[in-house]
Amino acid sequence: MTNDFIFFIKRLLNFLYRKNPLKLNSFRAKPEFLIIGAMKAGTTYAFNLLRQHPDLRLPKEKEIDFFDINYVEGVNWYKYQFPFNFRKNKKTGEATPYYLYHPLAAERAYKFNPNFKIIIFLRNPVNRSISHYNFIKNMKNMVPFSDILGIGDLEISNQELIEKDLINGKIKSSLIHRNFSFLRRSLYLYQIERWEKHFKKENFIFIKSEEFYKNPLKEINRVFNFIGVKELDYLDLSVYKHETKNNEKLQPYISSYLKEYYKQSNYDLEKHLNVKFNWN
Repeated sequence: MTNDFIFFIKRLLNFLYRKNPLKLNSFRAKPEFLIIGAMKAGTTYAFNLLRQHPDLRLPKEKEIDFFDINYVEGVNWYKYQFPFNFRKNKKTGEATPYYLYHPLAAERAYKFNPNFKIIIFLRNPVNRSISHYNFIKNMKNMVPFSDILGIGDLEISNQELIEKDLINGKIKSSLIHRNFSFLRRSLYLYQIERWEKHFKKENFIFIKSEEFYKNPLKEINRVFNFIGVKELDYLDLSVYKHETKNNEKLQPYISSYLKEYYKQSNYDLEKHLNVKFNWN
């Protein structure tokens, strides 16, 4: 193709884009994989490593939040979030950790693409819960984490009530459900089972966050292989990873309490996935 022809095509596309950008959605890459969580388990770092792969074209924003809070925007809005792929030789996907926890995300994702490759990072529940708390604390005034433990049962029951309202359509979204689920979001098994109701076992890959941070190239190559692109020998491992600052210093008994709190849940998870996490 001559430079003049390429220039003409670009001008034409720009004109069409200004007239109605959604009509160009057919030229956009269709997402083939989802990183659905868990929150505070390494998904930001993973997504920034994925960006470096020559056979992937990823959206500008990491968290599109379509299958949870932005579902009302419609499918065309979702397609619009992804880059153009005129030669159809690039893969794309997204990473929204709230998908794992949201009660409707799995069903919605399946309706859009029943062949989604589902990537789940799982971190020691004790560390995940504490990191989640510190992340929210940096944005809002929070009670001490010891007080969070004191109302743990109340958190669980409130979260369950909110989920019922989300499922029944009484509410469209909930910041409390999304942000103040410090303990319940580390109970991984029921969230995974919710996704397994819709997607086949072979559609999932589980990454241990501890192993990922210990050897990021090895673990991200597992992801590359899973989503169907070549493994790489080198990546810039210094890319941004979301590390929570100003962490609250916790009393030793808090970690001990949480270890016991998640003991049965961790056992059930290992049995279900036939994987040893060695979190205890």
